[in-house]
Amino acid sequence: TGDGVQRIVIRHEAAVGVELDSGAEITARRGVVAGIDARRVFRDLIAERVLPEDVDAEVEAISVNNVGNLRVTLALSGLPRFADRYGTSPDFIRDSMAASIILNADSWDSIQQPWNRVRDGEFPSVSNNMWIGIPTAMDSTLAPAGRHVISFADYVPYRLARGSWEERRAEAAARVIDTWSSYSPSTPSLIEGTWIQTPDDIHSRTGNIHSNPFHIDQSFHQMFGMRPTVSLSQYVTPVKG
Repeated sequence: TGDGVQRIVIRHEAAVGVELDSGAEITARRGVVAGIDARRVFRDLIAERVLPEDVDAEVEAISVNNVGNLRVTLALSGLPRFADRYGTSPDFIRDSMAASIILNADSWDSIQQPWNRVRDGEFPSVSNNMWIGIPTAMDSTLAPAGRHVISFADYVPYRLARGSWEERRAEAAARVIDTWSSYSPSTPSLIEGTWIQTPDDIHSRTGNIHSNPFHIDQSFHQMFGMRPTVSLSQYVTPVKG
């Protein structure tokens, strides 16, 4: 419908449908399925406290720390390549750019120290274990002939210790591009356009708490059979419907 969900409709202690922002109500035939985090489901979309006290306490305790998501997408005039020191064979050049890539995860310290900076609201000196993908290296129809798109996902503070995201968006993007360019020095000369999505942008568009791409923290007490909570780990709630 293109319309947002205002609330999950509860009648006689059962979920029976959803009310849209427009005021229209959609009745569920079999049940209501939510694709967002449990905190928003039970705190924002359901006015009634419908959970048993112990389960409600688990939802209240769900943690989402200060880690946000920064997305930087570049339009490129050609396919980037790694520096020659990593390999020069045609197969390597082709295959290395068609894979998902994670950088700067070479040691415990190289992971932990940047995370400490993020926790404290600061940018690490280099982007920490960011994810990179070049979808056009796998499907050339996603861009005009000969052109490519590269996308970066970087973990950054949601709340900055200094300044605002609007003030520091260009600085954050430059840091991502500089980190990647230390591995792929051909990239800067190929850039034709840049799209920056700060944590504020992503939160506004998706509603994800702190722009977290995993919805909630991936900490030990919220992983595997305890995700999002022990009582809700089978993707079924105590609420009928």
